[in-house]
Order: sequence, then C-alpha cells, then structure tokens
Amino acid sequence: MSLKGKVFYVFLSAILAIITINKKAYFLLLIFLILLFLAYRKYSIKYCGILLVVFLFFSIYRINMPQEINNLKINETFKVKEVKETYVIIKNTKGYYIMYPKDNQKYEVNDKLYIEGRYELLQKDLDIYVFEFKDYLNNKRIFYQVIPYRIDIKERNTPLNIKIISFLTSKLKSDSLSMTKMLLFNDKSIDKVSYENLKEINAVHLFVVSGFHISFIYSIINKLIKTKKIISNIISLLICCFYVYLLNFSISALRAVLTIGISTFFKDKLNALDSLSISGILILLIEPLNVFNYSFIMSFLLTFTIIICNKILKRYNKVFQMLLISLVCFLVMFPIQLSLNYEVNFLSLLSNIILSYVVIFIFLLCIVGIVISFINGNIFGIIYEKFNDLVEYFASLNTSVVFGNMDIYLMIVYYLVLFFILYNFEQKKYKKSGLYGVFMFVFFILFYNRHIFVLNQQVTFLNVNQGDCCIIQDSFNGKIMLIDTGGSINYDIASKKIIPYLKYKGIKKIDLVVISHDDYDHNGALSSLKKQIRIDKIIDDYNIKCVSLGKLKFTNLNNYCSEYNDKNDNSIVLYGKINDLNYLFTGDISASIESKIIIDNPNLKVDVLKVSHHGSKTSTSDNFIKRLDLKFAIISVGRNNIYNHPNNEVINVLEKYNIKIYRTDIVGTIIFKGKIYDYWFIEVAK
Repeated sequence: MSLKGKVFYVFLSAILAIITINKKAYFLLLIFLILLFLAYRKYSIKYCGILLVVFLFFSIYRINMPQEINNLKINETFKVKEVKETYVIIKNTKGYYIMYPKDNQKYEVNDKLYIEGRYELLQKDLDIYVFEFKDYLNNKRIFYQVIPYRIDIKERNTPLNIKIISFLTSKLKSDSLSMTKMLLFNDKSIDKVSYENLKEINAVHLFVVSGFHISFIYSIINKLIKTKKIISNIISLLICCFYVYLLNFSISALRAVLTIGISTFFKDKLNALDSLSISGILILLIEPLNVFNYSFIMSFLLTFTIIICNKILKRYNKVFQMLLISLVCFLVMFPIQLSLNYEVNFLSLLSNIILSYVVIFIFLLCIVGIVISFINGNIFGIIYEKFNDLVEYFASLNTSVVFGNMDIYLMIVYYLVLFFILYNFEQKKYKKSGLYGVFMFVFFILFYNRHIFVLNQQVTFLNVNQGDCCIIQDSFNGKIMLIDTGGSINYDIASKKIIPYLKYKGIKKIDLVVISHDDYDHNGALSSLKKQIRIDKIIDDYNIKCVSLGKLKFTNLNNYCSEYNDKNDNSIVLYGKINDLNYLFTGDISASIESKIIIDNPNLKVDVLKVSHHGSKTSTSDNFIKRLDLKFAIISVGRNNIYNHPNNEVINVLEKYNIKIYRTDIVGTIIFKGKIYDYWFIEVAK
C-alpha cells in the first residue's frame, strides 16, 4: 500500500500537539481542525481518526514538567552531559540541571562529579523582549540550578566519539585544525572569530553538518564502492551513521541520515516529503521538545522548502536554480533569523550562493587533510586562511538591516502569503503569484517601519541592574529618547540590554540621549552605545532648560546645579506629560533638591516618579512624596546590590501613601504602554 503524501499530515499533527500543550498555544487547535478538514477532503474520515490519535498521543507523551525535589540539599554524584563556555549541564537519576563552575574549574563530558550544595529553582529573566534563557533551559527539561559548595571529580571518562575525533585530528595544525573541527565536527569553540563572521552573514547553516554534507558523503562513497547497488547503499548508510555518531547525533545530521535511509529503501511507497516526515516523527519520539530546537526548525523547514520547490526548479537552468533556491530559502528563513537576531543580512542572498560551493570544496579538503595529516598537518592551511578572509570581508560590509522581532501571528500571515506565492508559481498562475508578491513587498515595507506606527506613547524603565536607563517612544513618528544609559564596569549594558531591546522593537536610531549626571551607573554604557547605533543628539549639560522629542516636551526642574559640587545634586530633573501621565525623572538628587523643587513648583502633580538614587535614604522624603499625589513609583535597582538599595525607609514612605511600587530587581523591565478608559497597561518582565 502506498503512503505517498499521507505521512506529512501525521508529522504536522505531532508538531501541533507538542507546541499546543507545552506552550499553551491553544489557538493552534484551530489550525489542527483545518488540517483535519483538508485530510478528510483529500483522503477519508478513517485517516482523520489516525491524525486525531497522533495528536492525542503527542499531547500526553513525555509532557515537560519540573521534577519534584523535596530535599533541596545536595550530597550526591552527577554526570556531565554538556560543557558550554560559562556553564555545564549535569545529570543524575532525577533529571538535568545547570551549574556554573566554581573558580574557573574546567570539566569534560562524561565526568562524574561528587557535589555538595543545594538545588535552586530557575528564575525568570528580568529582561523583556529578549532571549529568555530560562525558557531555553526549560525546553531542555532543565528547571533547577545546582549551587555547589564543594565539587570533587570522581572519574574522568572521555566519550568514545570524542576520542575518535581527537585521534583523527591529532596531526592537524593551525588553520587546518580549526577549519576541520568547525566544518566536519561542528566544533565552533576553536575559532570563535570565524564563527562570529559566519553568523554576521547568516551563513552558519553551511557549517552545521546536515543533509548538504551527509548527502555529499553518501553519494561519494556510493560512487567509490563498485558492487551491487543494495550493498553499496547499505555500506554508504552505515558509514554515514558512524559519522552521525561522531557528531553525537546532532539533529540536523540525524535528520539527514534518517531521510536518506528511508527514501533509499522505501522509495516505491514514499515520496521525498514522506521520508522527511518519518525522520521528523522518529526524532520527536526520541525527544518531543526537539520541536523547539532551532537546528530542528531550520533543518526541516529548509529541506521542506527545497522539496516543494522541486517542480519549479526543474523548469530552469542551473544558474537560475541557484538564484531561485537562495531567494526562497532566504524568504523562508526570514522570520527565524528575526527571532534570533532581530535583523537580517541581505548580502546572504549572494554570499550563500558563493559560499555553498566553496564550503563543499573545503569539506572535501578537510577529509583529504585528515587522511594525509601524517605527512603535513596544515597542507591546505593557506586555502582555509583565504576562505576565512573572504568570510571576514563579507562580514565587514555590514549590510544587516534591523526589522525587529516577528510575533507568531505575523509569522502565520507571512508564511501563508509565501505559500500562495510558491503555489501559484508552481501552477504557472504568474499573475496571482505576482499579486501575492506585491502583498509581500508591502508587508516588508510596513514591517520595516513598524516602530513608526506606535499607537500610544510608551515609557520603558529598562532593567540595567544597578543603574538607570529609561526609553521614551513617541507615537506615530518613530522618535526615541533615552534618559541615561546605565553602566557596569564588567558588563556591557549597551550590548546586552539596550541594543537587544531596541532591535527587538525594530528601532534603528536614537534621536536623543539625555544624561542626567556624570555617574558611571547612569552614563557608563554611552560609549559602547554610540558604536552600535546612530544617536542624533546627546544632552549632558545640567543647565539645560527644556528638552523636546516629537510631540513631547520636558522641563528641567533642577535650577540649583551651580550651587552644589555634588554630582548627584547636579542631576537634570525632567518633568513632562507622556500619554496623559505626568512623569518626573529625578536622576540621583537628594532630599534637599527635592524640597527646593517643591518650593519652586507648589502645584506640581506627578503620576509616575522615577525614584531618585535607586531608593537611597538620601532622597524620597515624606514631605516630597505627600505633595506629588503619586500613582506609581519606579525604583531602578540591581538585585542583591552591595548598597542595600532600596532603603526600607523609602519603601515605607511610598507604602504610607498607597503608591504602587515597581522595582526592576523584582519585576525587571517595566513598560507603560497606554490606557483604555481608566485602566493602564503596564507590562513587566516577571
């Protein structure tokens, strides 16, 4: 019985079930119902029953839930499963955990560690609209961190696959070693500069061993073995399986070898899409949460795209095929790239065409280089060096364009439009395909400028640890203003906090930065920020009287800067109305300046106060607070800071007047988004 075309529906049902249950994305039930209707129209009611059974099975199969730990104290042995740059993943009989090594201790995969310490439940990040590390770990079934007091390495037993790789590369040197480990064995740690350059031009997927490489190895071995077809297929497949074992069964490589094996031995009953789907189902049976792995998403999405575009590609010559497949893959990967980096590099349209053929050539050189490494360990080093120079040149062109994050609903619209473009193109309905193409072009333009179409003026108190940074966004003009940038000696606030937030929202430039005063926790990130994004104007003169941003006007209420030598009391204090709320940004002024401001402005009404000096007891006096008629108080402060900010006296004063307090050390980033009637929409990170 032929299964051609049917297995793909099963694969989609499994994916929808896993995402629906684990992410509580119940709107996907509607998509599943549409899938059932399409299956009923195309096949039968019995087949719909099979899809329903698959959906229910994956809804309850290995549900991702934190394990119960009754005793948080640790006094037992763990095994190291993964080693990252700053942390390790360890395992015991109960589950997986993250641990940050003490005293820069280095560990290896398979190490057995005796640990005394405690378990600590993972906390949600205090940042908003950026990569959520807790979610990433949860998708790997990690819910607890191990806090070690004492660690002893009981046993060191290097895995066999790592021993084999070490043996194969033992004679390689310099560029040959780094290129071979990166391209053949997925080791990105040995040459971080080259890897970052590849990320810059969206070409990392070329250096992840996948169908591109596995198919190449499979076909080469098949041609070298002069025997019966079935025997050569089996030998080729076994060698590819061994290679996947060396790669520790990475998802993209495993997908490739499973698809090749299934399509080779069941080609009469299955088409290419079904072979891909069966490999996907098998990988999800091993671990359902693989569906959230970017390697899984990119590997299956790109392969699926190539399969469905096969009929279109056959109409054209090789050159046009390369251009078309590069364009389609770029469009397919567009939302995925935005979810990772919030920007895309349009140069990758060209560079990926060039590099894909160069990479296959270098891939072959790496294999040959291993074979002859006993003669010369760096025989192709000059070629690898020139290749790295080429990648570095592409990366230096800096053609990345910031679009911002694309949410799930926009993704659905985007992929539907792309599907109709390709479907009508395949059916030779070029006018319809062109109309959808115009719609896609308009979508790109609107999405690129989405930061302009903000309905309400917004104020974001960004979590920058022990420091201040406020981002103000005007409505319908894309104007952006920062009050302070935060700053940390050992941590780049601009790169880690400000830039990711701005990129997420699709913001390409800052119109104005106001530095309240010259303290590192208020302006330390400015120099780094200027290198990474265009800033039209910077104001750091405390004698400034007024500041404007689009429709917004602010007044500096601190008229006493010349009377004080204290930097904190020289802070620019901005007062203005944003979206019907009166805001007061106080920098680090003391209670004496607060009292002078009240005397100068006896009718001052403030709805939102940025509490001065991170809640220090030197400010936020009772007299000041009772005169303002406050609704909200924002305290920008670092978690567990050495200054014990905010002071309990300040908290007591604010609570005395029933003021709603938001602290960045507790709720993280705080966004005032607007209001409907008397209800204010305030979003926090946790």
